[in-house]
Amino acid sequence: MFFVRLVESLLYFIRMKINDELILHDELVRFARHRIKELTRGLTHIQADLRNAPLENLRVVHCHNSIQYHLVSDENKPNGIYVNKKMLKKAAAVAQRDYYRTVSDEIQKEISAIENFLSEYHPERVQTVYQTLNVGRRKLVKNVFVSDVDFVSSWKSVTYERPAFLENSPEYFTNNGLRVRSKSEIIIANQLVRSKIPFRYEAPLTLNSEKRKVVVHPDFTCLNVRTRKEFVWEHFGMMNDENYVENALGKIHLYSANGLIQGKNFIATFETLANPLSVKIAQQYIEQFLK
Repeated sequence: MFFVRLVESLLYFIRMKINDELILHDELVRFARHRIKELTRGLTHIQADLRNAPLENLRVVHCHNSIQYHLVSDENKPNGIYVNKKMLKKAAAVAQRDYYRTVSDEIQKEISAIENFLSEYHPERVQTVYQTLNVGRRKLVKNVFVSDVDFVSSWKSVTYERPAFLENSPEYFTNNGLRVRSKSEIIIANQLVRSKIPFRYEAPLTLNSEKRKVVVHPDFTCLNVRTRKEFVWEHFGMMNDENYVENALGKIHLYSANGLIQGKNFIATFETLANPLSVKIAQQYIEQFLK
């Protein structure tokens, strides 16, 4: 029963952390390990305090409508000594010690249970069942789980048309030869490739705008392989220009109205002439949302 309660608690903990989004196996493991660290920190604090804890025991007596405390230090005097106001601080220290001892036992039980869970939890085995089938059986069987490799391959295989470049427009190319529209887009694209983040450049996206459909072409549509969730990444690079800022805000509002929210499934980066986009900033966004 304790193990069942543990798993239920972990799942609840994860739901609270990721707003009921898809729970993947590595998320469960990650939060289980986080819980162990959290419990271990609490246990270390408790054990430090227990080293200086008083030795007396505490009796709590309910007398009519009041509560009385008695400190017991002699087994031959089980009723102990009545705690007056001057002794109340020591009585509190004894009560805190008893609480710490009880909660310490529970913490150690939970840590042990989580460690046992992690040692027995092998979700990768489910993923590999299909691969262990002989070729003949695989032809007859539909795989329940799609591997990351197959999922990414399928995602990358989608074809689309990008907007054409205007004649005589500046030519900017990434390290792998992709033509983009600015130096900042070179930074973003290069960092995505370096971090092995699948992406589509200027892929069409259909949105609802005042009861009609509009097609936009976000700078990047990125895939978080771990969560298998898409992020739209728009870079707004002329924030010194008042008209550009107005258009940028209109675009952000359109995205928001269609459920694309910054930090959830949308990334927006900005720059001015005095504050250009840096490799460090682009990488921070990748680490936070796409890894």
